[in-house]
Amino acid sequence: GAVDMQNEADWNQFFIYYRRWIMHYALLAAIHDFDHFCIGVEFTNATLKHPEQWRKMANDVRHIYAGYVTYAANWGEEAEKIAFADALDYVGVNCYYPLSDKDNPTDAELDAGVQRIMEKMTELAARIEKPLVFTEVGFRSVKACWKNPHEEPNGAPASEEDQARCYQAMFKGLEGLSWFKGKYWWKWPT
Repeated sequence: GAVDMQNEADWNQFFIYYRRWIMHYALLAAIHDFDHFCIGVEFTNATLKHPEQWRKMANDVRHIYAGYVTYAANWGEEAEKIAFADALDYVGVNCYYPLSDKDNPTDAELDAGVQRIMEKMTELAARIEKPLVFTEVGFRSVKACWKNPHEEPNGAPASEEDQARCYQAMFKGLEGLSWFKGKYWWKWPT
């Protein structure tokens, strides 16, 4: 997500090389008949500054790959301001929104945190008129993992109970949402 360039010439060079690289993988996806293909993950600076390049890339991929095409946007500004959703079959969101900033929230407060996220995602899906997939979602097995699900601090005290509470809230919050088409649970190494 931190990839950034100093000038437009460097951006042009980046997209030339990236397009060549991603087309290689699109060809492999076509050869092996993959159902879905993701053209990128969390290139926040690149997507917010150059959505037209990503739209072109998605369209280029479609010339050799016939399956579903997505992009995995980082939670927050990138996902919420995605400007090339029209070129995708669905939008991927790496969903690491905090559920609570409290040290000891109740289950109802965790549920409310998930509800706030789902309202935001419902608005996004309606605005872009596309379904969403959580291309990453998960909670570490550490104490208070609801605060910063994406952080990986060393030495945090373990808590499978806190992790389970977050997953339970997420499962409950995802029930019956018509725009929601799936999730990939992100791995958290021990």
